[in-house]
Amino acid sequence: MARMSTTFNETGPETFVGAGIEIAPDYEVFQRSGTHTQVRQLDCHEHLFFEGDDVSHFYEILDGVMCIYKLLPDGRRHVMSFGFPGDLIALSTYGEHRFSAEVIEPLTVRCIPKAMLATAINDDPEFARKVIDAATSELAEARDQVLTVSRRSAIERIASFLLGISRRTVKQGGDACVLK
Repeated sequence: MARMSTTFNETGPETFVGAGIEIAPDYEVFQRSGTHTQVRQLDCHEHLFFEGDDVSHFYEILDGVMCIYKLLPDGRRHVMSFGFPGDLIALSTYGEHRFSAEVIEPLTVRCIPKAMLATAINDDPEFARKVIDAATSELAEARDQVLTVSRRSAIERIASFLLGISRRTVKQGGDACVLK
């Protein structure tokens, strides 16, 4: 069962401390609008959402790792991507989720109401940049995956996957040889 972990005071959410990490309060745009996000913690093998669930929020991963996958008709899972701290998840879905999101390392995630997306983009340039970065990154990953599936051998697919994680680690200021 997921644990809700946000505290509020008269001016809005306070800094949350849990699982050894400190999480900053909501983006200023949410504080100004009076709409507060929730911070949730999920354990390994819990799902943030399942394919077919109604879309009500998008999510910012604050800590932990999740697997984004599609369940195939024969019961196998097609892993589409992994979500890491800083990633925005479920931006491109409307209506119903087209994939499932399972926690593979204890996860802390900010749940942002879907209805707030347009307001946040218009009112907060930093947040807008983050959404654009997430969308362009997702598009580039999708294009790379099409190439990976159609033209690469198994070894090339694994190498591409490991290089992708390495690039992400470097982008976040880490060591290219330490995959996180």
